[in-house]
Amino acid sequence: MNFTIFIFLLILALIKDGLEFVIGLIPIVGLFSWLICLPLTAIIFAIIYIIGIGPSWAFIVYIIDLVPLVSVLPITTIAVIGTYLVEKSPKAKKIAKIVPKISPKNIKK
Repeated sequence: MNFTIFIFLLILALIKDGLEFVIGLIPIVGLFSWLICLPLTAIIFAIIYIIGIGPSWAFIVYIIDLVPLVSVLPITTIAVIGTYLVEKSPKAKKIAKIVPKISPKNIKK
């Protein structure tokens, strides 16, 4: 991912997280903030997927971001920054490949 695409995605993520925060402050409408911000999440995820990065942990982050009370946190912005850092760092790429393999099924008791 080049720097221009990263900045574009970062701006979209900041707008989405800002909207979710402001909408989340409205009592009844706040529960549906995920519905209002879903198109921006889809655009960000689609761009990351089309670029060819598409790490599975970013998908998990976007699913977590759809939870109504957690959506107030800037999770999308953190995911975009994390995706950029993972793509740029060889060490982080190795860690990102290991993390999806860790699941409750794979952990021995």
